[in-house]
Amino acid sequence: MAYVVPSGTIQLMRGIRLDNRYAHTIYFADATAQYNWFTNKVAYTYSNQYYTRHNSNSIKLKVNCDTVADCTYMRFQNRPNGKWYYAFINAVNYINENVTEIIFEIDVMQTWFFQTGHDIKPCFVDREHVNADSFGIYHAPDTPKTDMYTMHELGTSGYFDTYSLVMQFSSEPTDPWDNNSFSGTKTILGTEEKQENAQIFKTFLQQELGGSWDKNQQSANLVDMYAFPMAFSSHNVVDNVKTMTSGHPQKFTYGAVEYTPKNKKLLTSPYCYLVVSDGIGDANTYQWELFNNAASIVMVLRGNPLGGGSITIYPQNYAGLTNNYDAGILMNNFPKRSFSYDAYSAWIAAGGQTKLSDQEKIVKMRGTANALNTVGDMLGTTRDLANAAMAIEAGMAGTAAGFGELAAPFAIGAAAGAGQSMMNTYASYFNRKAEMTEAKNNLVYEFNDAQYAPDIVVGVQSSDLAVSHRILDVHLYNVFPKQDEAIRIDDFFSTYGYSIKEVKQPTITGRKHWNFLKTKGCVIGGDMPSTSRQAICDIIDGGIFFWKDGDELGNFRVEVTNGSINNPIV
Repeated sequence: MAYVVPSGTIQLMRGIRLDNRYAHTIYFADATAQYNWFTNKVAYTYSNQYYTRHNSNSIKLKVNCDTVADCTYMRFQNRPNGKWYYAFINAVNYINENVTEIIFEIDVMQTWFFQTGHDIKPCFVDREHVNADSFGIYHAPDTPKTDMYTMHELGTSGYFDTYSLVMQFSSEPTDPWDNNSFSGTKTILGTEEKQENAQIFKTFLQQELGGSWDKNQQSANLVDMYAFPMAFSSHNVVDNVKTMTSGHPQKFTYGAVEYTPKNKKLLTSPYCYLVVSDGIGDANTYQWELFNNAASIVMVLRGNPLGGGSITIYPQNYAGLTNNYDAGILMNNFPKRSFSYDAYSAWIAAGGQTKLSDQEKIVKMRGTANALNTVGDMLGTTRDLANAAMAIEAGMAGTAAGFGELAAPFAIGAAAGAGQSMMNTYASYFNRKAEMTEAKNNLVYEFNDAQYAPDIVVGVQSSDLAVSHRILDVHLYNVFPKQDEAIRIDDFFSTYGYSIKEVKQPTITGRKHWNFLKTKGCVIGGDMPSTSRQAICDIIDGGIFFWKDGDELGNFRVEVTNGSINNPIV
């Protein structure tokens, strides 16, 4: 058997924090960069060694156990210019004072993955660090969640600072075509509702309602009266269209403190979004990334001052639509206004006095009729009494003639009928007298009610706090996580990258400190044993950090800016 001259080299290393969990590895652009970095970590070199079997997991060296007890990594080569194998040192065992057993395990990532060109084929990427972190590109659902938000107002429209008093009358309209619709009422628009103009509004009412304020004869002519924003109080529909613009902030504002997210995904929903509110509880949310240009968004306000007034607010160039009407909110509860006038004058003007006079004539006529009826009743009673007297006389004559048993009942009945007739006459008289008294009293009551009635109010007086205090407006808010939550989510993205959820070319470089990659169904190129290939694919499918500097391995806070982790794109 030929003698084989020992020619292998074994190197033990310190200060390397790689382990067989494969949560981390060190990235190298090529085998040369790999060799040079590990060379700087070599503590002991043993040359002219017999062949080291990489699948035996054990070697014995002529060295005291305590000398190499702190070595954590090794590599070996079985002949000059041969392949270098990299391995974790799992245990250092004492054999005797001069012999130590090293238990090792091949590091498949350093032994095969980087030495064969770290060739990962396109596959399903679960998450990774991206090298072009543009706003709104990455929107796959992600792991970090929060329900702790704060808001920063971006501005208001300013179109709700002044109000017009809209008055609609049943008079003939000046122009029946108003705001793209037929109007059968006369509508007065465009005069600001303020203290200095109060007399102007009173004059409008006097002119349109047909008389002085106290002797209003046409109060029913007022159809409606309400306050409506001046900016939308034109008869021309084109003039009632306004816009307001804003832009997506790149910072989160917490009072006097600002925080700039390191990762653009934190600036998109569900972490950051736009709220458009009317200031009194009605609001819509919008995703910044769905605007064509989030740096310059446009909200359109379209108003119609008729029919009580309404305004719709909707986004332009949002979610693929130039005018996204369905994503808008509606304002239509604007406060009503009212006025009052003298009830007695209105009663007189409406024919109340004439009505009273007519009713008095009717009462007098009814009184005359009642008197005649009473006289007729009395004549009837007199006739009945005469008939009764005649019956009595006849009864007395019949008795004398000897047939009193026939005449007596007749005489008694006649007398009773005469008595009943007299009672009915008295009853009718008193009933008619009561009716007359009631009719006269009703006239007096109606007159007093009209004379002393409170003034009549036309319209509905509503005190709208949101309008009177100028709270009602279009408010734009940027909504984002509270500061500690924002830093927590930002740190997660800096550490683990983004959820990608698509088939693509995986990325393992491009960040300053580390790249994280997690795939499904990983496929790699390069020539290596099948078991090593499968092991590498399983490692990447499980997720692994590729560190650019092995000395930083595991130190995620190697660079911190404004309290949060920074792992920038290079």
